[in-house]
Amino acid sequence: MNQSMYTAISGMNAFQRALAVTSNNIANANTSGYKKQSVVFNDLLYQNTMGSVAGSSYAGTNPMSIGSGTKIGAVITDYTAGSPTATGRNKDAALQGKGFFVAGDKTGGNTVYTRNGAFSISSDNYLTTQGGKYIFGYPTDKNGNVLSTNLQPIQIPLSGAIPGEATKNGSLSGNIPLDWKGKDTITTELSVYDNAGGKHKMGLSIKAAKPDASGNISYAFEIQMDGKALTPPVTGTLQFNAQGQLQNPDVLKAININQTVGGKTINLDFDLSKLTNYGTEQTFTPTSDGKGAATVKDYAITDAGYIAVSYSDGTVVPVAQLAVAVFANEDGLVKMGDGEYVPGLSSGDPTFGVAGQNGSGGISGSALEGSNVDLSREFVDLMTFQSGFQGNTKVIRIADDIMKQIVNLIQ
Repeated sequence: MNQSMYTAISGMNAFQRALAVTSNNIANANTSGYKKQSVVFNDLLYQNTMGSVAGSSYAGTNPMSIGSGTKIGAVITDYTAGSPTATGRNKDAALQGKGFFVAGDKTGGNTVYTRNGAFSISSDNYLTTQGGKYIFGYPTDKNGNVLSTNLQPIQIPLSGAIPGEATKNGSLSGNIPLDWKGKDTITTELSVYDNAGGKHKMGLSIKAAKPDASGNISYAFEIQMDGKALTPPVTGTLQFNAQGQLQNPDVLKAININQTVGGKTINLDFDLSKLTNYGTEQTFTPTSDGKGAATVKDYAITDAGYIAVSYSDGTVVPVAQLAVAVFANEDGLVKMGDGEYVPGLSSGDPTFGVAGQNGSGGISGSALEGSNVDLSREFVDLMTFQSGFQGNTKVIRIADDIMKQIVNLIQ
């Protein structure tokens, strides 16, 4: 009877632990990046009676084995990706497929791995976990190319600025009308930038003229900067035939403008070779390259794990890319709480890269990975484990009744 009781106790202990695992899954049904666990039951030691060997007169007998209960042989983590949910929050990232975000202290020590992409920002603009650990990644250039393969904490230049780019080329295309409607001068302007990113207005003035006897016409033009004539002046003529086609495009393709304004240099080539002079309305289209200096306005984690910074001029520039670690044996990782894992004895060393490398999955920006807990399955397991626990308690009750009856035999 004692053996029956101890066997039942082992079952009760095993089902208690299984219930603990199931209740933990249910409790984390809404935890971002949580991976559900399941238990594996193993039987315990057996009392074995060896059978006999068959002889010439009698057949052999089979061995008898009487078990002593059960135990939890393993608690397995299911690393299947949860469904991503868009949050609209610029600090969130969701991993899909294999891999873990990398976090640790500022020097790169005490490294942990997590699937929870609900990040935060420190007072000095570093990307961190909600628990204050630094998120690691790689710095990138403006085209998203990784500049260094050394993992480092990601600092977002929220108080930074980018220099402007000087204008190198400008152009004016369109049509100069034949009917000037009493105007002596037609003017237009376009934005250009000096070598420090300062913005200027470059103007073009075209003087009215009359066609000659053949219908040809020449318009005199002058270029100004910020409403003032250039020194030396930049002038020229636009020569059109009677059909409104420009006759001197070669000299108008690259009018060089090299000026110093407020100590800053403006050096560009201006193209007027695409103008026409047809009998229709005025249609000017000025274009120029270059851009002004700009300050940081916002940032966001984008797809593929880029940290993209947006500037006041509308420019969006990636400054870093989230690191992703992959393990040969994910089941060997040790859970530490807060959605964090550390390598175990059988996990192997991490392989670092970015989303899509080394077999890792992709990253969705402004989203979070949901828990992969299936509540319907957990409730079924809950009922199964409860029934198992109750069955073992009944074994103890019956064994206790039998013990009492044996004791009563001597009364």
